[in-house]
Order: sequence, then C-alpha cells, then structure tokens
Amino acid sequence: MMRFLDKKMVAVALTTGLVLGGGGVAFAYFNSTGTGTGTASVGTPSNDFIFTTAGPDTLYPGAGPQSFNVTATNNGLVPEHVGIVPVSLMVSGTGVGQVVTDHLGVAIDGCLSSWFAISSSATMNQTVAAGASYTLSTSEPTISLDESGTDHTACAGHSVGIQFGTPN
Repeated sequence: MMRFLDKKMVAVALTTGLVLGGGGVAFAYFNSTGTGTGTASVGTPSNDFIFTTAGPDTLYPGAGPQSFNVTATNNGLVPEHVGIVPVSLMVSGTGVGQVVTDHLGVAIDGCLSSWFAISSSATMNQTVAAGASYTLSTSEPTISLDESGTDHTACAGHSVGIQFGTPN
C-alpha cells in the first residue's frame, strides 16, 4: 500500500508542480511591459500641375484688359491644393528693353513688354483630384496691350507667352 501512496504522491506533486509552473508563466505574461517607437512618413507636394490658358480674345492697343481662363491639371497621384498662381508675361532681355516672347520662349523682336499689363496672379483656391483639372473662369486674370503712343506693329499677328509660377 505504501507503494501506491508513493505513486499517488508523486502524481499529485507532479500535477501541483505543473499547475504552479503554468500559473507562473501566465503571471509573467500578464505583467510584461515594453517600449518602442515607430514612424509615419509624410509625403511632399508632387508639383505635377500643368497650367494652360484659353483666351483672351485678340488684343488691340488701348482696347482695355481682357480676361482669360486658367486651367490647372493635376498630373500627380494624389489630390493637391492650388491657391494663388503667379502669372506673368514671358519675356527676353532685361530692363526697359525687354521684349515679349511666344509660348516657346522665342523673342518677338520689337514687341516690348512695357506695352502690356497683366494681372500678377490667378486665385484658384481649389483642391484638384489626381488626374483631374480645374478651370478658373472668372474676370481674373487679365491682360491688355496698352496704348503707348508708339507703333505696336511688331506685336501684330503674334501670340504672347504667359507663364505661371509655383502656386502657393
């Protein structure tokens, strides 16, 4: 009978040890702690906008300002906001003798930039979806060929270039 009790005691002791050992593991698991860090990358503007114009009608000396449409096409992969877009004439040279160029940057000899007045910006203030376009079709921006009391024939029949700066 002693032998039976010994086996029984060994079994009870073994079971008790396993239960207590398992409880110790569970206790350590629930009390674990730790620290760590991670990152989240912030993208940058793609600056993939293409700006184009439509209009204005034909310019004549002294006819007054004419508005033209500006279209912003987002060739990027995410929506981006377009605020105020700087607008200016494309010119060649420096100082008072600057001549206007066409949209390819070819100078229009004798057609002086000082004869023109153009709005300095186009206020779009729109978020444009990726692959989409937005057209600003208001009374801004404008361009005019001012009457200067001089012969403007050098500009006749030419299309003057309009350039757009980085929107803000």
